[in-house]
Amino acid sequence: MSLLLDVDWIVPKGHIEGTQWLETWKRGKSINLRVSIVIYASLVTLVYFIIILVLQFFLET
Repeated sequence: MSLLLDVDWIVPKGHIEGTQWLETWKRGKSINLRVSIVIYASLVTLVYFIIILVLQFFLET
């Protein structure tokens, strides 16, 4: 009986917290997406520069 009472008390509170968490997660996801795009772009640029440097080194010798 006490377990059922706990569930009745948790569900409405949990639902409100759950929706807030979902909104935060959505915002966080979009921020993470932007960050991952920036990291990916910088990594691609870095790899591109390394390839150019290596190619120049091999072409010069």
